[in-house]
Amino acid sequence: MASNLFTSLFNALSDPKSYYALQKEMNLKAVAETFFNSLAGKTTFDAVILPEDLGSTQTFDGTKAIRVRPIGIYDMIIPEPCTFKDPAIVKRILALHPVAYPDSDVSSDGGGLQTPEGLPFSGRVVECFYRTGPQENGKLRGLTYRTKKTTSGGRGINLSCLESEMEAMGEGAAAFAAGGYTPNNTYEVPNSQRSSIQEFAKKIKNSPSFSGWSGAALAGVIANAKAESAFDKLAAGDSVEFYEKAYKNGTVKEARIKKVRKRNINNKCSWGYWQLNICPDDGSGKQLADSKGIDTTTPEGKKQWVKLMSSDEEQFSWVSKKIAKILSQGKTGADPYQAAYDITVEFERPVNKEQKGKERGAVAAGIYKEFKSLLDSPPDSTNAEPYVFGPDNTDDEPYVFGGDTDQGPLK
Repeated sequence: MASNLFTSLFNALSDPKSYYALQKEMNLKAVAETFFNSLAGKTTFDAVILPEDLGSTQTFDGTKAIRVRPIGIYDMIIPEPCTFKDPAIVKRILALHPVAYPDSDVSSDGGGLQTPEGLPFSGRVVECFYRTGPQENGKLRGLTYRTKKTTSGGRGINLSCLESEMEAMGEGAAAFAAGGYTPNNTYEVPNSQRSSIQEFAKKIKNSPSFSGWSGAALAGVIANAKAESAFDKLAAGDSVEFYEKAYKNGTVKEARIKKVRKRNINNKCSWGYWQLNICPDDGSGKQLADSKGIDTTTPEGKKQWVKLMSSDEEQFSWVSKKIAKILSQGKTGADPYQAAYDITVEFERPVNKEQKGKERGAVAAGIYKEFKSLLDSPPDSTNAEPYVFGPDNTDDEPYVFGGDTDQGPLK
């Protein structure tokens, strides 16, 4: 009987058309087995949160329905949005992704998923499952998400086009994690920025507050100042309007918004080269103000704060002490990339801090390469004594506060 079976199979495969059909069927079966076996036994899976629409700034608080891209499952079904350059196509691709609903274990405060300061949430990762799975006659019903201990990093999913779209709109682009997308880690100092970087590098190098720091570590400090303020000592950010929008969305609580309304100066909360925030209790700016006895809820305190920010050395003194504690290689470290990354992640802590850390690390490496001789040289011996801030210092004209309207950085 076996002999007759193989004789029949041989006769069938002798026909070229039959042989091709068998090969095609076997290939399809192999692909199906590989794909479905990779999902065998799965009850949960990770998914990256996507915006509902291109350019959406809706704040996520952990209690709403969200659009998600399951990691490692949808790659064969729906292409990544940023594979395409046409915004119209990206928009359609986003709309093809499934919508997930919060699990009952997600509490009213976002179940631990709430983004600091109520920022948009795209690019974060949640754990998903189906309430009715394929084991029930192949149905997929009730896609549900819940919290994860690790909630960031899209693990290779590129969301960079969504970030650039947000930047063009001027709306909190840093919230997009770019799905773990790693940019080209090389940076060449543009000719248009050489003079400003060199001038600030000289200030840092000659500051007594940064005495004993390696040139590599200083490059990390400079890269973060460049990113935060473009070397404007009175740069102001984190507007009250931003907090008010988050308050209306329910992601900033009543107690916090009251502090923002009282402590802001000229409608801004973050100030200086490294954007020290004076509004929240745990803001580095608030801590600095407290150490100087400055109360920014009063008109006089607001004037004192701006005068404090007008001193390079006061900013250098405070920030150098804070940063020195978090550098993994210490202030004498030899890697500018690592220094900038540590400062970004541990001190500045922007949304999507890991990705921003990589970007600023690349900038620091480029700055160190370009200005190595300056940063590694001994400080200028003619460096002046540091400015000492205090109520008795009358060597400057008093700053006149210009009211409570949003007029940009105070000068």
